[in-house]
Amino acid sequence: MAWIPGSGGDELLEVVVSSTTTADLLGRVASRLADPGTALWPPFAIVGARGADLVIVVHGPVEVTLNQEGGLTKLYGGDDVGSWLNRIVHNVSSLSAGKPAPERALPT
Repeated sequence: MAWIPGSGGDELLEVVVSSTTTADLLGRVASRLADPGTALWPPFAIVGARGADLVIVVHGPVEVTLNQEGGLTKLYGGDDVGSWLNRIVHNVSSLSAGKPAPERALPT
């Protein structure tokens, strides 16, 4: 599964579509993100299966919410489109990806 909001992700879409396995996809994406000499990709989230677990790569201001046995967990790529994280997660029953909601002050 890949979630790519907005435009400018043609090269990323090509990598997603042309990858033959989850390992191939994650390896190509990770090596591309780690190369400081390449142009930045737009924000995205990619989820791939690794046996019974999921590997999640989040790039830029994207939030992934996971429903796991212990409750909800949120993964966040960061405010800078150049920031990214990857995680291996276990026992996920559902997940969603989207742009994080803006912080709002609570009424006093």
